[in-house]
Amino acid sequence: MTLLDVDLPAPTPTPAESPGLVPAGRRESILAAAVALFAHEGFHEVTVEDIGAAVGLPASGVYRHFSSKSAILTASLWRTADRTTDAVASALARAQTPEQALFSLASSYSTLCVDDPDIMSVYLSGTGSLPDDELRALRRQQRTTVDEWATWVVRARPDLTAPAARFLVHASLNLAGDLVIGRPDVDAPTVAAASAAVLLG
Repeated sequence: MTLLDVDLPAPTPTPAESPGLVPAGRRESILAAAVALFAHEGFHEVTVEDIGAAVGLPASGVYRHFSSKSAILTASLWRTADRTTDAVASALARAQTPEQALFSLASSYSTLCVDDPDIMSVYLSGTGSLPDDELRALRRQQRTTVDEWATWVVRARPDLTAPAARFLVHASLNLAGDLVIGRPDVDAPTVAAASAAVLLG
């Protein structure tokens, strides 16, 4: 079976929504504005002055909350890593079999991607801009999440080795991210179906 053979769900019409409210706290406002700028302009192209201007602050106002642009990126990526890790437990709690676990994991991650494509874009592309110590720590947490997924891949498909399962997990996660970033109109069930198909074969 290939991805071309996957039976995707019918697209779910999404009602038009207003942008909603933005955080009132300065730190949260800075984080939200920075993530949007990093996602659309690129980390290296965005300045602290740009981030400040997006929330009506001078650069000095941004520095009262974060020591550097890199510190803003680090906080954003750790928040996303924590959400991704937290989603594992809730996904597994909804499953009764290894196969259901994989569908549930794919669904939870796909929802995270669709609900906040900017932060997922930064999460997938911004790690190379982290300081080495932060990058190593983040990679350790990411490996823990990948290993958990891979455990359920092997339980669903005992013929696979652990390295092969981890490869499929990385492929599934990358596919979900690529679909959301490349197709802004894609819905979570479609992303989840494609992502789960990679895991289940």
